[in-house]
Amino acid sequence: MDGDPPPPCPSHGESPSDGDEDNDGSDGPGGTHGPGSRGVVVAALVLTVLTVLAAIAAALQLLL
Repeated sequence: MDGDPPPPCPSHGESPSDGDEDNDGSDGPGGTHGPGSRGVVVAALVLTVLTVLAAIAAALQLLL
């Protein structure tokens, strides 16, 4: 019994897992759109906002 895989999940026909379906370190499925990529999205948004603010500041500097 020690070397046998776990029995299939009755509702899905799959073996039960640890909840980390995409092996990204987070609990639950999700892949590139799961909880593990939230930091990347936040970083991209922050960089976008900073770039827009820098462009506005440069335009104002040219006008004044």
